[in-house]
This record gives sequence, structure tokens and C-alpha cells, in this order.
Amino acid sequence: MEQAEKTMIENLHKNTGKTLEQWIGIVKESGLTKHGEVIKFLKESHGF
Repeated sequence: MEQAEKTMIENLHKNTGKTLEQWIGIVKESGLTKHGEVIKFLKESHGF
């Protein structure tokens, strides 16, 4: 894993309180599969 990717993942946890794995679980539980739908869901429901 490259340093930029590690930093992004660390910042995700720092800024949201959730790990990447937790966010992946949230998206999977939503049942959404299309990129645009997932982005809209994260923005509207979780403030991304």
C-alpha cells in the first residue's frame, strides 16, 4: 500500500470515527451498487 493511500485511510478514520472496513459495511448494508447512488447516499446520509 502506498503512503498516500495509507494517509487517506487514516484520515477517514480520524475525520469520521469509522474505519474503511466499517464504511464498506455501511455501503453494503445499504444495498446500493451503482457508484452515483453510493456517493449520493454517503453525502446525504453521512455528510461526506
